[in-house]
Amino acid sequence: MEIHACPIAGVVGALDGTLIRILTPSRAVKIVFNTRKSFYGVTLMAIWDAKKRGLWCRSGVPGSTADSRAFRDSRWYRRQRTAGRRMLAARSRLLADGGFALEEWLLKPYLSEQLNDARKLYNRVLSSARAVVEQAFGLLKGRWRVLHDVVSAETELVPSIVEACVSLHNFLVERDDPWEAVVDAQATQANIQFIDGPAGGAAYDRAWNAREALVAELWDLYGA
Repeated sequence: MEIHACPIAGVVGALDGTLIRILTPSRAVKIVFNTRKSFYGVTLMAIWDAKKRGLWCRSGVPGSTADSRAFRDSRWYRRQRTAGRRMLAARSRLLADGGFALEEWLLKPYLSEQLNDARKLYNRVLSSARAVVEQAFGLLKGRWRVLHDVVSAETELVPSIVEACVSLHNFLVERDDPWEAVVDAQATQANIQFIDGPAGGAAYDRAWNAREALVAELWDLYGA
């Protein structure tokens, strides 16, 4: 299912991470669970579709880990980067924010210093379509208050609890549960921008050129 109202063809989901608070871990490992927001937590990485269903999730990553690193260390990412084992169908794309690395199949916004009128339009399109992420995380945490507050369990058990909540969330969405979406100011965290390396690698060049082609296409259709 493509993201509603997104004029970019092939967008099937939006990727992001959110922090889940946990009890203080053991002294031996607690430093890696200390987040930028000065509490102990794990990261929940997830891809959401237009109906706010979790297409994929990974939990339990220590909260000090950047979203881009947490994603790149996942089995999903490794398969997507392996010919013959890709997770996405041909010409399918995901949306992400500036905290992730650019890929042909992973679209992210341009940095402020890279903007012109056409790229600003592209950034607005991505920002609008990515609203599904905040809505999905907010709905998930609104349904399961254990995710909104501290998860009162041993650190090792937290991933199973979080992923069970995502599965139950999907179950209810499939059955058109009438729960109202909850606006949750802490559903997602402000990401540090991932600065893509200089063009030169073939994969990076292809990703950059594909994004530039999308910018030109959107500008032709909707630009002034």
